[in-house]
Amino acid sequence: MFQIPKNLSHKIEHIHQIGGIQTALIDFPCPGGKHGAGGRVAMFNTGSGLRFTVNIERGGDIGEAFYNQYGLAYLSSNGVVPPAEGHKTSDNGWMRSWPGGLVTTCGPMHTGSSRDEDGQHVTQHGHHSNTPAAVVAIRQPDLHALHQDPNASREMSIEMIIRDNSNFAQFLEVRRIISCTLGESVIRINDTVTNVSGVKLPHNLLYHINFGYPFLDTDTQFIYGGRTWLTLDPKDTPTSVEALNKLKTVPSYEVRTNDPLSSFCAMVEDITNSDGIARTGVINRKLKLGFEISFPVEQLPRLTNWQCLNDAGCFIAAVEPYSGSLMGKNKEPITEQQAGQYLQPGESRQYDVTMRLHTDKSDLDQFAACDAPLSFYDA
Repeated sequence: MFQIPKNLSHKIEHIHQIGGIQTALIDFPCPGGKHGAGGRVAMFNTGSGLRFTVNIERGGDIGEAFYNQYGLAYLSSNGVVPPAEGHKTSDNGWMRSWPGGLVTTCGPMHTGSSRDEDGQHVTQHGHHSNTPAAVVAIRQPDLHALHQDPNASREMSIEMIIRDNSNFAQFLEVRRIISCTLGESVIRINDTVTNVSGVKLPHNLLYHINFGYPFLDTDTQFIYGGRTWLTLDPKDTPTSVEALNKLKTVPSYEVRTNDPLSSFCAMVEDITNSDGIARTGVINRKLKLGFEISFPVEQLPRLTNWQCLNDAGCFIAAVEPYSGSLMGKNKEPITEQQAGQYLQPGESRQYDVTMRLHTDKSDLDQFAACDAPLSFYDA
């Protein structure tokens, strides 16, 4: 952790010299002839080596992210595409507009692929990512207080509102706070989802946390455990627990280019946890870097691990805690009561996700100890 000296007032005059948040407009031509620029962003510098960008126009999600010289996140060929109503309503609009990035929020009404559900046709992964956020407040570390006391608040945060609404119909509001502490490699996301309408509405939420090269590479290890089934053709499904657990380590280029499992999604129930908190994520031992994702399993009781490692322009793996139904209530091997999720008028639900980087060997070893074996769902 970065130590604040007692005589800080003798050394700096502006907080951004050591960290904080800066806002800006992205002016970058979108590839493929797409119109417009990326729009508003908030750039976080934690002063610990961790830096990331919040794409305000894209639901206040997190785009590019770096630790020192290493990129952490997968970035898609779309670039940061401005949100558009057409991307919400077409079946392939999400894929055509998805920028990748460290965190993409899916929901807040439906997640997963396009399908008919709850008496309507729903499009892929919901509206959140294609909805601009309204900024409520940006808070910087208090430089004046730090001049007086090195132990004063070092918190920085952005608070936003994202509304998925239509006149005289559905209206869910997400109030989001993304916060960090100066000198610490930790990101906290705190979301409160409220049904502002006068009718019961479906509510499903997924955090699509996406890793890319150089952090994601051969021998990268995924940390999680529980009962799982795979979204694969049955002939490709591993038949032994040993083969199932091999999917938690990124194979070499030679193996994955000839492997039908180079792209799959593991759906995990009964996530391994300690005192109700799941500690999941990714470790790259070669870079001596671990990325921990922790969350209360009461809030986010399910997890997916999507891997698309085909080296054909898409090299990505995601760890995705979620609540509700992802594949559709009629396709998941769980009851509708378990999978279905709704909010009554005026009802709110809280979600807390903490992402933490580990660089010390002892911390990496402790995080690795959170790993647990996978078992087959119907075992």
